[in-house]
Amino acid sequence: MGSILFILVLMFALAASGALGSRAVFLGLSNLNPGKAKVQADFRKIQEELGKKRAQLVPWSDEDRALLSLKRNPYKEKAGSVKSAEGTFVSIYQEPMVLFGYKRYLGKKENAILVVLTSHHEFLYRIKNNRVEVALNGKYFGGITPDYALVSDKKKVLAKIERQKNNDYYPVFIDGREKGSIGDVKKAKKVNPRAFELLSELTPNEELKLLALSFYFLVRNGFVKI
Repeated sequence: MGSILFILVLMFALAASGALGSRAVFLGLSNLNPGKAKVQADFRKIQEELGKKRAQLVPWSDEDRALLSLKRNPYKEKAGSVKSAEGTFVSIYQEPMVLFGYKRYLGKKENAILVVLTSHHEFLYRIKNNRVEVALNGKYFGGITPDYALVSDKKKVLAKIERQKNNDYYPVFIDGREKGSIGDVKKAKKVNPRAFELLSELTPNEELKLLALSFYFLVRNGFVKI
């Protein structure tokens, strides 16, 4: 029996026996291949929860970007039937810089949403069918492929992270040019590692491409239970 079918049978059996109420069954079904309205409602809920903490963030600037740490504090990860995570990326001086909230729906393949906030920008990620769609401040920005390439709607590669097996930092390319590197939190060797090591200054547009791809990588690649 497939895992999804097994979950459905189990939920209805528990509901019939009284061990699981009808409301719980409904909530479980709503998290199985959710429709557009459900996904939008969940996006709004995470946005509202993170928005309450946004005033605590250090104002984002070029100088502060260089201080972003790979570490997250505080950090919560829930690995139940509906998986979720939330936390704060801090600077190397322990100042809050980035907030994120993640929710994964029921199913064998990853079907999830992610919200990432800085003091000035909001990134929304819709993860489904091995594809990630990114919106920046309410507007579509691009898609992220399984090999961590940010592509435009015309399939142009805007940014790419080249993962290397034995390295703790991976090269980052923007518009085809190497601009620096990004750390892997699971391989970091330094006591207080920075997230980025840049080779040159970035234009505002280059920075947005870097952040749209890197925030997804930093959050998703750092999960332990999910």
